[in-house]
Amino acid sequence: MNDLVKLLPIGTICKLKKSKYLLMIVGYCSYDRKFEEMYLYKGIVYPAGLLNFDVLYRFNKSDIVDVVYNGYRDDRFNLFEIGINLGLKDRKIKIDERSE
Repeated sequence: MNDLVKLLPIGTICKLKKSKYLLMIVGYCSYDRKFEEMYLYKGIVYPAGLLNFDVLYRFNKSDIVDVVYNGYRDDRFNLFEIGINLGLKDRKIKIDERSE
């Protein structure tokens, strides 16, 4: 259980180290082809929302300095979280975001 990625739910609002904006998590597992890097989260600026379909912020748990609001978590999300972890493991994708 210790090597599972513990996800923050959709709707979670957080402050990042290098951003003046609050971001709301809207998705997971985003691959940046330019830098060949996988990011755990996709987010949009809070409270403005999605202003431009080309602007989604990619970040990892290590980039977060504060969680301002936790999104909703239920049994469906817990099953989804297990599925994400299985997908990461099956594809041998390494994201240094394991729960402590």
